Amino acid sequence: CTPINAFFGVSANVSVHLEKHGLQPDMYLLSWFLTLFAKSVNIDVASRMFDGYFGMGEIFVYRAAIGLLKHLNQQFGLVQMEFDECFELLTHVPQDINEEHLFSCIREI
Repeated sequence: CTPINAFFGVSANVSVHLEKHGLQPDMYLLSWFLTLFAKSVNIDVASRMFDGYFGMGEIFVYRAAIGLLKHLNQQFGLVQMEFDECFELLTHVPQDINEEHLFSCIREI
């Protein structure tokens, strides 16, 4: 488990799976962080992400990243995907993402 995956508290199976396929966090997190997720999610989710950032500060960005990974695993089976599918999902989050489930995952962090 890489230090950043351990830091994010990503469950061991997600972390191991991503590492097994050579998917390092910097391959998807940079875009998420630099745009506050606006490039990766639909406008409604992005608006809530911005609200969270302005309301809670920088820590929200990390919580959101962990929550998004958790959501993607629960909703799309991230740990059962091959490299190409994982990379596509992490870099092009589906626009019809279940917003309530995502923010539930974020609140749990």
